[in-house]
Amino acid sequence: MASSSKVCFIDQLPDTALRAIFLRCLPDFETKVIIGIPSGRWCTERESLKYKRKSAPWSLLSVSKRWNTIATDSGELWSNLVLDTEAYARYSVKSIRGRVKAYLLRSKDAPLFIVTRFMGDFPYNKSVAIFDALLQDSARWKRFYFGGAITRLKAFEGRTFSSLQEVRLFVLPAGADTDDGNEDSKSSAPVPVLTWFQNSPLSTFYHTQQGAAFTLPAKSLTTYVASDCDLSPLDYLENLKELHIRFLETSEDAFVDRKARTLSGLRKIELHEMMDSGGIYAFFGKYQTPDLEHLRLSYSSERRSAFPRLGHLPGLKNLALSITDPDAEKQSRYVLPFLRSLPHIEELFLGGLATTKRMLKTLAVHTPGAEEGNVLKNLRILRFGMHGFGIHFGDIVAVAVTRCKKWMEYSKRMQYTAIKEIHIVNEGLDESMWEEMKGTFPRVLGWENFHTSVKAVFQEETEFYDELFEDRAGYRGGDSDAEDTKKLYELLNRRNGV
Repeated sequence: MASSSKVCFIDQLPDTALRAIFLRCLPDFETKVIIGIPSGRWCTERESLKYKRKSAPWSLLSVSKRWNTIATDSGELWSNLVLDTEAYARYSVKSIRGRVKAYLLRSKDAPLFIVTRFMGDFPYNKSVAIFDALLQDSARWKRFYFGGAITRLKAFEGRTFSSLQEVRLFVLPAGADTDDGNEDSKSSAPVPVLTWFQNSPLSTFYHTQQGAAFTLPAKSLTTYVASDCDLSPLDYLENLKELHIRFLETSEDAFVDRKARTLSGLRKIELHEMMDSGGIYAFFGKYQTPDLEHLRLSYSSERRSAFPRLGHLPGLKNLALSITDPDAEKQSRYVLPFLRSLPHIEELFLGGLATTKRMLKTLAVHTPGAEEGNVLKNLRILRFGMHGFGIHFGDIVAVAVTRCKKWMEYSKRMQYTAIKEIHIVNEGLDESMWEEMKGTFPRVLGWENFHTSVKAVFQEETEFYDELFEDRAGYRGGDSDAEDTKKLYELLNRRNGV
């Protein structure tokens, strides 16, 4: 009876309200994306299965005649297309064309958001059939995500993408994703992919590739995200505002042929998962970034410190450093002078840094006559802790008490006027220490418990940690890690009174 009442209530809603509800039924488009930002993570089979025929908008058609009419007439419901190996492998070429054309017809004039993922032994002729149908409406494409061998994109040549604003490519070597014997699919000839988008109003380009270099549209591109590729686009991109590079070539020789440039207007740089600081050193030796406001660096060893080359960033407001090199002496020698040279920093994250007495003193002390004077005087959000791949939760617990006790020694003299939030990725504090810290920083508004804080910090790196927190059975890295995770949850439960 209750269910019938709910159905009757929903059926009494006007068409506009039902249409809005239907749009909410669609999976968020970002969850469909083949390539993460900027990790390059493939969607899992479990995620891919969500977008088969039984999910919205197809599932809405069979509820009632009215729902069918509203869903069919709602162009936005059909403008998000996810076309991948799992969802289309069982269809014939004829069925694929019919299904894609149904999407295009029902989407009316709405901008198209397209995800194509062709991996494994997905037949080459089926991907050709999909693109043949989609490209009939290439002028409506707004965002396009592709994963597979570059040769599958040959049908793009000569097409017009007059509305395309964002492209993400996860490109494999020719022939790497198919074994169906098609000669075109195995060709090693270069394919000028980005020349097909030269006349598009592209603002964002994500690029994870193995192999050929691309030429990017130079006039319109404002965001460039790349992995496993060279930096040649930086020689000519004119309007770049954001740059995200993962697995940057660490050899300084890779920068010898790069043209030295001042990247005026570049506001944000993120260099992720570097093996050592050599590539970062070479990068900032070649490129000047006077307008930089946001900088994130993640690397494993301090082979040749880049910090002496980072001292001329007067506008930097947001800094995140993740360094797993355990050499505290090197960190003190390079990192601390760098921090003292940044008077306008408002948000600071320090991950993996050795918690030395000198480090904590630099972060905590801001009094007249203190070391180097006005250190971090505009800081309002401070995060510090350990994060990144290969860091066990047991390590976090082990260093927590020592770290926070040292912090407490210096925090009592802290006189920041702007700081609003402190995030501590540690679990070694008992309730009394937490209360003491809160009393020490009366102006701080954004206190977070360990569980919330650690999720926020770890989630910046990878969705893997979300899976870990959802699955209390353990960490899939091994028995010892599973035991660490179990202990971690015991601590969390105690903290939260569970």
